[in-house]
Amino acid sequence: MKSKGSIAIGLILIITSQLLMSFGYEFLMSQQPIDYAHWALLIGAILMFGLWFHLPSNFSKNIGLTLMTFGIGGIVGMCVLDFILWASHSDPETKGKLFEIISNTPSIQYSFLIIGPALFYTGICVSTYGLFMNLKWQVIIVNIGALMIGLGHMVLHNGTIPVVGAVLLCIGLFSILGILLPKKE
Repeated sequence: MKSKGSIAIGLILIITSQLLMSFGYEFLMSQQPIDYAHWALLIGAILMFGLWFHLPSNFSKNIGLTLMTFGIGGIVGMCVLDFILWASHSDPETKGKLFEIISNTPSIQYSFLIIGPALFYTGICVSTYGLFMNLKWQVIIVNIGALMIGLGHMVLHNGTIPVVGAVLLCIGLFSILGILLPKKE
């Protein structure tokens, strides 16, 4: 599969994951036979590696996509933690101990629940800054979308805001990639 198609699938999976997460904690814990929300986020984030091949080379791309790559590591770690919590849902005592361990271990909590995901979305934003002169509204939409995802989850604790943010991020990146890539004739 060409990486442009991979990016499109990745963005759709990120929207899907945000939508599933917006249904709340109990919904996430009741997903069967797998945790669809976190699998969609995990696969979607990994597919964003394709941005390395489709954004034009410039200083902001290299910095941004390096940050994004570290952020993908954070997303992977976060998803692994969420898979373990999801799997232990039927055992509240074990799950409570796991929550306590995660909460009391800053190297896990900050790396995988706060900084890692923030680096992922920040990296995508920074990678587009070099395109601002030619693609102003697209870069602004990408940045607003990423900001909405972070604020919705971390500050406002509102599940709807990240969904709208993921849609905006997708629209902005689709528009950027559509303009930059040659059209097939």
